[in-house]
Amino acid sequence: MSTEAPSSNFLFLSVAVIVHWGCSLLTVFINKNNMSTHATKLDSPFFITWYQSLVATIFCVLTGFLSRRFTAIPSIKLDFDELRNIFPLSITFVVMVTLTNFTIEFLTVSTLMIVKSTVPIFVMLYSLYIFKKWFSKTSVLCGVVILIGFAMGIDQTNLEHFDTTALAFALLAASTMGLYLTVYQRFIPTIDNCVYKLTFYNNLTATIVLFIVMIFNGDVVTVYNEASLKDGEYWRLLALPGILAYFANAKQHVENNSKTAGFISFLAKLFVQTVIATYYYNETHTALWWASNAIITVGLFMHYYFDEDNEVTEISANEKYKLLEHEFNSV
Repeated sequence: MSTEAPSSNFLFLSVAVIVHWGCSLLTVFINKNNMSTHATKLDSPFFITWYQSLVATIFCVLTGFLSRRFTAIPSIKLDFDELRNIFPLSITFVVMVTLTNFTIEFLTVSTLMIVKSTVPIFVMLYSLYIFKKWFSKTSVLCGVVILIGFAMGIDQTNLEHFDTTALAFALLAASTMGLYLTVYQRFIPTIDNCVYKLTFYNNLTATIVLFIVMIFNGDVVTVYNEASLKDGEYWRLLALPGILAYFANAKQHVENNSKTAGFISFLAKLFVQTVIATYYYNETHTALWWASNAIITVGLFMHYYFDEDNEVTEISANEKYKLLEHEFNSV
């Protein structure tokens, strides 16, 4: 019995990692195709985000019905008290996902690792501002290493694909993701720490909010008049990331078993995504560009490693708190 448990756990974690990797990578490349391929390009990231949120919401409702017959499927039911409690986090999610899609439209996939590397920096800044918490010198030093890698990567990136607008959207997306992760632990207990419920409420909120936005900015008319949307294949590709968003929660099973394994999986996934994108889109990068990615990887790993033992001191008192979790991914 003692020999079966570890092997079974390893198999479970392996499957969870594979599922999360597959869902996450497919979502990034499909959305890049949806927003950047000239044959199917629709200049409305709001609509793409809204439609995928709608699909994700419907899928969560369907799995909720299935949970009545299959106990292994998490039960998801609409609770207005929970929806109200989680609403601030869901609004942050809506802004984060929308900005991320804008970023994917403007940037090459291979540069996403560079811009996402700034997320821990924003987490530290928000933790200081919101919770009055200060990080140790070691964490700040790791942040400096990450910023050095970020600056090197930006300098070596082809400006044809990385202009000022792209950089602005990228940093705004990273900033919003940092805010989401900073306050995440304060809100998730209100829904029994269930990431599947969170997926449902986040996407339900996004479906409602983004539809209102599209009415006011004219995207509803734009989408209605778009000829390429009559292609059924395009709709299927557009819907797939919404379904994948549900299965991407497999990462939570990895983190629940081992946060170290979850973080290493995240770093490895980012690196693999960069390599695949470079090969798939036939990109050429300088040695300094690759060096910047290596520096970012080291900085992120150091940041996580030292955060496990570091303490955070509240400015208004000498009490000590545990560090917030710094796990983060592409929606």
